[in-house]
This record gives sequence, structure tokens and C-alpha cells, in this order.
Amino acid sequence: MENKPPKIRDDLIIQKIPQKDGSFHYVIKDPITAQFFKVGGPEYFIIKSFDGKTGLEDIATAFKAKFETDLEPAELEAFAGQMQDLCFLDNDLTRKELLKKQKEASAEKHRTTLGRLVFIKVKAFNPGNIFDRLIEKVRWLMTRKFIVLATLLIGFAFFITMNNLRAMADGFVGLLNVQGIVILYLSSFVVILMHEFAHGLTCKYYGGEVREIGFLLIYFQPAFYCNVSDAWLFPEKYKRLLVSFSGGFFQIFIWAVAVLVWRVTQQDILLNKVALAVLSFTGISTLFNFNPLLRYDGYYLLSDWLEIPNLRLKAKMYWRAEIKKLFYPRDEGLANIPEREKRIYFYYGILSFIYILFVLGYFFLVVERFLVSELGGTGFLIFAAIMVFLFRNIIADTAKGMAGLVKSKTGFLRRKKTLSITVIIVALLILLSVFVKIELRVKGELVVNPRHSLLLKYDNIGYAQLIRYNADQPNAENQRQVSVFGGDYSTTSLIPLVTIGDDVAENQVIARLANSETSRFIEEYSAQLNQAREELQILKLGARPESIAQARNTLQGLEAQLELSTRNLTRKNEMLNKKVISVQDWEDSRTDSVVQAAKVRAAKNELDLLLAGARPEEIRAKEAEIEQLQSKIDFHKRQRDFYEIKSPINGTVISVDTGEVACEIANLDTLDAEITLSEKELADIALDQKVKFKARGYPSLSFYGTVYRIGTKIYLNNRGDRIFKVSCRVPNEGHVLKPGMTGVANIYCGKRKISEHIYRKFFRTIRTEFWDWFDWI
Repeated sequence: MENKPPKIRDDLIIQKIPQKDGSFHYVIKDPITAQFFKVGGPEYFIIKSFDGKTGLEDIATAFKAKFETDLEPAELEAFAGQMQDLCFLDNDLTRKELLKKQKEASAEKHRTTLGRLVFIKVKAFNPGNIFDRLIEKVRWLMTRKFIVLATLLIGFAFFITMNNLRAMADGFVGLLNVQGIVILYLSSFVVILMHEFAHGLTCKYYGGEVREIGFLLIYFQPAFYCNVSDAWLFPEKYKRLLVSFSGGFFQIFIWAVAVLVWRVTQQDILLNKVALAVLSFTGISTLFNFNPLLRYDGYYLLSDWLEIPNLRLKAKMYWRAEIKKLFYPRDEGLANIPEREKRIYFYYGILSFIYILFVLGYFFLVVERFLVSELGGTGFLIFAAIMVFLFRNIIADTAKGMAGLVKSKTGFLRRKKTLSITVIIVALLILLSVFVKIELRVKGELVVNPRHSLLLKYDNIGYAQLIRYNADQPNAENQRQVSVFGGDYSTTSLIPLVTIGDDVAENQVIARLANSETSRFIEEYSAQLNQAREELQILKLGARPESIAQARNTLQGLEAQLELSTRNLTRKNEMLNKKVISVQDWEDSRTDSVVQAAKVRAAKNELDLLLAGARPEEIRAKEAEIEQLQSKIDFHKRQRDFYEIKSPINGTVISVDTGEVACEIANLDTLDAEITLSEKELADIALDQKVKFKARGYPSLSFYGTVYRIGTKIYLNNRGDRIFKVSCRVPNEGHVLKPGMTGVANIYCGKRKISEHIYRKFFRTIRTEFWDWFDWI
């Protein structure tokens, strides 16, 4: 390069890209390696000057004239060396290096084990000819009218989805069969292909070239890809963003169409199932597609928006340089990176690492659980061997780096001052871990329960059960039952006599069992008693003057009729003697006279009775009848009073219902906090330990209590974890805490050495099955 001026390859594609501040940067595409590079104006001036004719001194002179900055020939030589490393110079060395790269097994051969695990790429075909034929037929998809209509359709589909989420979820469960899985697979294949075609056609629409479509496996998730790297050559930023956004937008459009088809078609036809499969796949995959931590559309949108190509690779190189700087402070690897890009690489690298750690960690955790559950400690050793094999390259690189660090004369372990400081720090840490004690806190979820409570249950057939709970003595002897049956044909109902929030004193009536038969008897006998009392009153008072007067008038009327009948009979006797009338007529007159005489006697007797009044025997009989009715009423009232249910405790009514639990009363002065802990914590928990907890209803307040009971049984929770329960007493001033509240509790188990904390954490990290494997030692 010293004798012959450097010359840039003629096949490099260079595009000028305007910036917001009016300046420009330049994107260089290497058509052989398909890599893109961004350079600034000064760098581009030098690259353009490498024409194979202009010497380095002439280039330095022209650079000073244009940029008013001195440029030493040595700096130009170093820059030319960088261009040679990138294979940008047109010479035999570059051609040899490019030929070597073309013969190598691409990046897959050199990718690390971690890279091969999380990113697999397989090229499928070159879609150039297909896109050339399609572009003219789909230009209408790029118009503003289509974008507006598609956006409105997506909004309408979102509204339909929000109102039919339950039906969609039920329908998706119905797809989990052989036919449904086939439909899901085929529909997802078509949707992804259309998604990638949208990227490629958009790039083609703005003048770019697309020469590659293939298959990806990213973090164990299958996908397609379309290489639209030519978008970096577009001067307009919005075009690059549209190329990255078009695939996701068209996929959401497909989702909206599928939602409408699913909503208007019958559920038992194939078209409805296909639409459900499409909307399910597109809806879920869109969440991943716009995740910038995956190399999907979200990543390329972020990269285009930040105008940083190869963002993931650059962030990775940035963090490598940062780690290297910890051991080699004089390293200048980060000196030329702008502060803005440093911040971007810093945050993106951290987020990307956390995401990868989460995905791979979950996958490896599933494998480890399976091996250990099947093979115990042997399974753990097998898993460890698999991990060493998979990450052997990383382990080897780390070992080489550490060896080089130790051998390096400038490494910090070689520097006496740094080594002394390191030894002192390690010694101090060891002393602190041995002599300094810190509080051991065990954390768990808690539920607040009453210590003294009362449940009143009713089963709608006349049977009531009163259950009293005492946290100090939670045994069957603290239960009491009140049972009442109202007869074979009667019904019984429970009537609460308290409401929610009422304060209840001991022995206060809180409910009553109402029996329909008993109530009917009381009402019936009360009516009879009232009638008997009225009759007795009549007997004691005698006949009224009006009744006597009426009886006299009746008697006088009957006597007048008797006198008339007697005169008529006398006249008939004379006529019979003269044989003027028949004997039958005489008999009729005689009978009438006898009847009238009987009525007069009856009326006279009735008048005599009214004048004489009631007899003492009748009054005594009626009084006996009244006493009998009163006795029956009192008996049934006593039965009704027996159905009254009284509270045996002082407390507050916290619920009143018409269901099985009719009433619940709790003493809120002191409550019971039940804490759920993993069985691994059992050895550290003891009675009378201090408890501090936060209730979710009052996150700003702290509550305190003491452990008074440790559970004697291990349970399985909903997640399959083995747990036990610890109870503590909690004073409840002002009744702030309510039964049923939840929170997070810390149990203070005493101060322990820092070394004991480390020891404890270590043995809880390793599975018990692993230690059991070494019992033979």
C-alpha cells in the first residue's frame, strides 16, 4: 500500500442518507458478503479518494482543504488498513479473502453454541422473479386509501374481539385435535409467507432488491424471513421504517379479516375453523413479532428508527469491550463510539441478555427437572455434562481469557498494587462473613383470619348448626349444634335478627328458627281463646235489656196467635156438632191450636231464662275452656322461644346471607395471620418469633405479631409445591384489618452470620435428590 495508492472496489454500493441536522451519512453495502456499513462524511471523502491514482499525501492535502483538519499519512495508512480488513480495497489480498469466505460454511460454522441454540437460519429461495411479476398487481395495497380502510377494519375487528373473547377461547380449545392442529399448521404457514411477501414487495415498491427468503428458528420459535437489507440504501428514513412495518401491518390486516369471517360464518363449517385458526395464530404471533428483543419486525423497526444497523451485534461487541475494560483499563475499544450509541448499546444489551436468559433458563429448567425426577443425582450429573458440552466453546474462551489475563504483564493481577488491594478486599469480605451477623428473614404469603369466630349454618329442612371456632383450641369440643324439626308436614325457616356491622354481646339472640306448624297452632288457639273469652263475658253479664224486650214481644205475639187459634177451634167445635164442617177441618184447627200453645210455652221459657241469667256451672265450664286454650298457646310459645339462637361470644357481624352460612360473627380485637411457607423454611421457624407484614389493602402500614403455632402437616398447593402454615397473633386496634385480607409477611428468625446465609442459600439452591446421591460417601 505504500508503493501503490489504495483503490476501493467498484462493486460496492454506496448510498447517501440525510440526517435531521442537515448533515449526511453514507451506507455501504458489500454485495458479496451482504453486509452493510455506515460511515460519516469525512470517512466517505477518504473512501472516495481511494481511486488507485491519488497518493496518501495528496488525499491528506485535499482532506485538510475541505475539512480544515490535519490528517497525518500514518492515520491514512491505518484507515486504509481498516478498509483492507473489511475487504473494501480492490487487490489480490481482498480477492483471496472473499474467495475464502465464499468457500466457508457461512456464519453457521463459526457461531457460538449459544448462537446455534437461539438462532438457526436456512435459506429457501430467491424471490426476485416472483416479486417482479407481482409488484404491478399489488400496487393498490400501497395506496393511502387501502391503509385507511385497513386501519378502520382493524379497529372494528378489535371491538368484535373484545366482545367475543370467551367464545374465541372456547373455539380455540376445540381446535386442539388432529384436524385442528393441521389447520393451525397450514394456516400459520400461509400467513407467515404472506407476511414476508409484504416486506419484500414493499422493499421492491420503493426500488430495493430482494434476493432471499428462508426459514428461521429463533429461541425455539419457528419463523420465515425475507432479506430486505437493501432498505438501508433508501435515503428516506420513512421508507426504511415502512419496509419493516409492512409485514406486521399486513398480518394484523389478515387477523381483522379472519375475525370478521369467523363472526359471520357458521361454527360447524371448515371456513369458520380456518378463520379461527388464522386469527388465533396472527393474534398471538403479533405479540412476538413486535418484540424488539427478538430478530423480528420489532427489532428491525427499532434498528431503523435509531439508524443503527446490526444493533444486536454492536450491542454485543460493546458489552464485550466493557467487560474487557474491567481487566484492561487502558483498552481504547470504546473510545470512538458516540455517547448516544453507548447508551443505546448499554440498555439494549442488558434487556436482550435478560430475555435470552429467561427463555433458555426456562428450557433448561424443564430438562433439568425431568432428568432429576427420573434419575435423581445421576440425572443432575448428566444435565451438568450436557451443559458443559453445549457451552464448551464459551467455557474454553473464558478459560483462555483468564489464562491470558494471568500471563499478561499489564493485567491487573500482575500489578502489585492492584493485587494487594484485591487480597485486602477478599480478606475483609471473609472476616465480615464470619463475624458480622444480619437478620434472617423468611418471607411468605399470608391470609388474615379471625381468632374467635362463630358460624351459623342452616340446611333448609329445620336443622341449624352453630359452630364456634377458637384459634387456641380448634377442636370438635368447641362446636355446638342446635337442631329443630317442625313435624312431618311442616317447614322451618331461619330469620336472622342482626345485620352486617352490628356489635354482638355474649348470649344475645342473633337468629330465630320459625316453624310453620308452631306458628299456625299459636294463631289458631289465640283465635279460639278470644272467642271463648267473649262468650264468658256474655255469660257473666247475662241477657241484655234489648234481648229481654224482644223476647217479651215475641211471647206477646205468640199469645195473641194462640188466643185467635183457640177462638177458631171453639167455633169449629160448634160447626162440627152441627155437622157443617168435616172432621178433617176440625182436626186442622185443633192441631194449629196445639202448635201455637207449644210456641207460647217455648217463648215463655226463653224469657224466663233471660230473666234468670247464666248458671254458675256454665261459667265455670267456659273458664276451664279458656285455661286450656291458654295452656296450649303458652306451650307453643315456649317451643318457639326454644328456637332462638344466641351468640356465645362477643364480636362483630361480618356476614349475613340467605344461603347455607346464614350468619358469621368474628371478634376483631385480635386476629390470626396464617402464613404459607415452603417446606424448605421449616427448620428456621420457631415459636414466639417476631412477624412483620404488609396488607395489600394498606400498603403504607406495617403490622406486627408473634408466631404462636407451627403447622404439623405439609400440604401441596395449586402449583404442586410443598408448603406448611404458620400462625401468628396480630393486635387489631381500630379494627383496621378485616378477615380474608392478604399480604406478604416477614418472619424474623434471628441474626445469623453472613457465611451461614451463604451456606443456607447454597443448600437450598441444590436439590435434595442431589445430596441423596452422595449418601454412599
